[in-house]
Amino acid sequence: MWQIIVPAMVVGLLISSGNKPKKKKKCAICRDENTKYKCTCGDLFCKDCADSCSHCDNVICTDCQTTCKHCGEEFCSSCVASVLRDNFFYLKEAPAGCYCQGCWDLVVVPLLEKYAEAKTEAAGVTCVSKNYRGRIRVNPSSQQEFTTDWWKDKDEAEYSLKVIAAYHGYTLVHGLSFEAETSYDGNYAFRRWSATGIAGHKE
Repeated sequence: MWQIIVPAMVVGLLISSGNKPKKKKKCAICRDENTKYKCTCGDLFCKDCADSCSHCDNVICTDCQTTCKHCGEEFCSSCVASVLRDNFFYLKEAPAGCYCQGCWDLVVVPLLEKYAEAKTEAAGVTCVSKNYRGRIRVNPSSQQEFTTDWWKDKDEAEYSLKVIAAYHGYTLVHGLSFEAETSYDGNYAFRRWSATGIAGHKE
């Protein structure tokens, strides 16, 4: 019977390698080995370098924190909501940014309600072409010119102008005009329209 003889030095190396302590992970900022805090992205931080979400107290690093546009506090991505372009689809200058829940209810919700009302009231906004030569009964003391974004449909450009006017509290748009341009999607060419008009109040 064969006997396998393992030198004592090899045995010692095997034993010592099994007992070798694991290397500690260092703080992602100061490289301190005393890391107790883990960001949602997976990076570790020491006590002095750790920041926390203002709402849920989750640890967040500089790259992961989001500043609320209204209150200026720092939050993790789970505790903020972004205003999407579709939230104010027909407005050219729509609100934007990230908001914490409290500021969303305080700032964004009233604007969303105002926009929903404007879409309803747009049906009652009168549009008068710039080519109209008759007398327009409009209050001259409160007027404002607006221009829409570009739309593939001319009627939708006009509707957008009505929504914008209603959103700002106006009931009439006069001097209505359209600008057209040609856009391309690959080899496909199509027309886009933008509407401009002066919004005011009926006398």
